[in-house]
Amino acid sequence: MTATADAPLPRITCPSSLIASCPPLLGFYPERSLICLVHRPGASSPVVARIDVVEDDRAEACADDLAQRLARTGGSHVTVVLWLGVPDGADRRELPGVLLVECLERSLVALGLSIDLAVATNATVWWPLLCPTSSCCSHDARIVDTEVAGRVRVQFAVAGFAPLASRDDLSEQLAAAPELVAS
Repeated sequence: MTATADAPLPRITCPSSLIASCPPLLGFYPERSLICLVHRPGASSPVVARIDVVEDDRAEACADDLAQRLARTGGSHVTVVLWLGVPDGADRRELPGVLLVECLERSLVALGLSIDLAVATNATVWWPLLCPTSSCCSHDARIVDTEVAGRVRVQFAVAGFAPLASRDDLSEQLAAAPELVAS
C-alpha cells in the first residue's frame, strides 16, 4: 500500500498514540532508537528524525549535532521517543539513552526549541522522561493503551502507511526500487 500525500495523519493525543505513530512514520519498527518529531508552525505533519541511541560518553556531542539539525527545520517544539528493548519492569533511572535525551533538551533550549513530551518505550509500556521534579512522575512503567494504539495503527494503514519489520527490510526495499528514494 502506498501512502497518500494528502491523507490526514492521526493526531497524537497521548503517549500511547505517540508510540503507535512511530513505526508508520519511520517506515519500520525501531530498535534502540531516539525518535524526534519536530513540529513546525502551519505544517500538518512533523519532520521525523531517528538516530541510534549512543553510549553516555558520546551523548552530549550527539545531542548537540542532532539539535542543530532539528533547529534547521524551522520547528518550534519537539516530541521525543526513546525506543528501547528493555523489560516492562525496568526502572526509568536505569534506561539506556536517558542522558542523551537530557543533553538533547539542553541543546534544543539553547537553540530556542523546546521538548513538549519525552517518553521511553519498549512498545508495550512507556516511562515519562524529563520530569521537572522527582515527585512529579513515578519511575514505574505505564502500560500502552492498546485500544488507542490500535485505532492509530488502523488510521495509518488506511492512509497507506505500513511499517516494515526492521530498518534492514526498509533498506532492502528501497535498494530494490531506487525510484522511490528522494534525491
